[in-house]
Amino acid sequence: LTNEMHAITKRLAATYPEDAAWSGATVQLLREAMTGDVRTALFVLFGAVAFVLLISCVNVASLLLARASVREREMAVRIALGAARGRVVRQLLTESLLLALIGGAAGVGFAALGRRLLLTLSAGQMPRGAEVQLDGTVMLFALGVTLLTGLLFGVVPALRGASGDVQGALRAGGRSGAGSASHRLRHGLVIAEVSMAMVLVAGGALMTRSFTRLLQADPGFRTERLVGFNFTLSSERHANYRLQYQEILDRVRALPGVEAAGAIKDAPLRGTGERVGFRLPGMVVPAGEEPPLASLLHVSEGFFRAIGTPLVAGREFALTDTDSTPPVVIVNEAFVKAWFPGQRAAGESILLGGAQRAEIVGVVGDVRQADMAIPAVPTMYVHEMQNGRVRMNLMVRTRGEPLAMTRSIREAIWSVDRLQPITAVFTFDDVLHDALARPRLLTVLLAAFGVMGLTLGALGLYGVLAFLVSHRQREIGVRLALGARRLDVLRMIIRHGLALALAGVTIGAVGALALGRFLRGVLYGVAPSDPLMLGAVAIALTIVAVAASWIPARRAASVDPVVTLRAE
Repeated sequence: LTNEMHAITKRLAATYPEDAAWSGATVQLLREAMTGDVRTALFVLFGAVAFVLLISCVNVASLLLARASVREREMAVRIALGAARGRVVRQLLTESLLLALIGGAAGVGFAALGRRLLLTLSAGQMPRGAEVQLDGTVMLFALGVTLLTGLLFGVVPALRGASGDVQGALRAGGRSGAGSASHRLRHGLVIAEVSMAMVLVAGGALMTRSFTRLLQADPGFRTERLVGFNFTLSSERHANYRLQYQEILDRVRALPGVEAAGAIKDAPLRGTGERVGFRLPGMVVPAGEEPPLASLLHVSEGFFRAIGTPLVAGREFALTDTDSTPPVVIVNEAFVKAWFPGQRAAGESILLGGAQRAEIVGVVGDVRQADMAIPAVPTMYVHEMQNGRVRMNLMVRTRGEPLAMTRSIREAIWSVDRLQPITAVFTFDDVLHDALARPRLLTVLLAAFGVMGLTLGALGLYGVLAFLVSHRQREIGVRLALGARRLDVLRMIIRHGLALALAGVTIGAVGALALGRFLRGVLYGVAPSDPLMLGAVAIALTIVAVAASWIPARRAASVDPVVTLRAE
């Protein structure tokens, strides 16, 4: 399809010589044009949700395993009285599914509340976000996930509860008969929890650092007190629309409270301009190859002063640069670095399109035109009075609150043309806020999932250690009766929890490295495998693990050996 489109555009260029420069086409799938780079972010969020769900399943499975150990004698009595093991499994699975359905119903309720928050955080930057609804498809998906979750965390405890040693459980009386296999399974579940929590926390930390760096990035212009008005001049009502273009600028600049005003076809962070081919004098483009491309933006004189972009060399456009004078362009620093490295670009010439020579009269600072996360690309600016477009983004810097000036600015525009529609009014504080909406959303959600994963991991570790203390209470009482110090018991339990946590952190570090590579496309200014960040996350998880182990350890150290041995 790309080759066919190139052939078509070349035939059109040959048919219409005045448009000979437009000899190429860009082909993109409609799905990619609609979703852009949000696809990767949504996959990351889906994976994070799945990890939180898995951690929750592991937590519940661990609790059900502990409950099954306590109910071993009950299950043994049922089986001894003639209940089939399959029926016992069905009973335990029914209990698990009931828990899952209750949790699923609560989750749907939270989803209804969270949908609005999600759309608010996305600030309209999520493709087709307005269509997100809790419809029948979503409800069926939620039901399927709920049932799958119930089976996932319930099947292993159910099988273990129905396959225990009946005679051993009956002989043990009221004591739990949980053996080493059951302990190993719960330990494995805790390690899995901690490893998944490590991945989630690392992902949240990466995105937080990335977003912090993005907030510190220089957009290339000053957003404060800058307001924009978007509209399109009518070439039907105005035979020479450039006169109206300039008259609007003059009327707005004359308003009290206006510090500066300029105009551009595609405002920063709201459009990327046009792509044009060019050549440097003496450059030969081999046959069959395309000339180098650069972004082209149409601006008025005074535009760079209005938005606060510094002039690095040369001059800005002037009213004397018209269609009757030799063509001139202004380029950005990225253009100079790419095509005039170590040289003075102002005063040099380039060939636009076919062979139209244009002098570079100025160099300005880089402006992030497409996205805050995308560095400026080589860009050329042409004066609207020499090469114009009817679309206009009027940029006005005010001395006070910009929105307070909108009425006066509208009246100034309508004083030139009372029929001129104004399609949008926006401040650049809002534009910058919206431009950061997508990374902000991903950062907030991943950080929230990281906190949830960390909390669930700590609860899982606490639950296993608490059950361990309860199961080993007699052993701990004997140790204390034989002279063991309470500090030794405290250290033993904490050491046990720390060993599980370190095993989970080690496995999770590998997963965190893999996640970092997957996040590479949405990170800004952060290495996906930052060792300092991974080390900080590992230390934080270890500290949380020690804190989660502390309460069961204190409980174990406070066991009264006399009471414990008397109960035996």
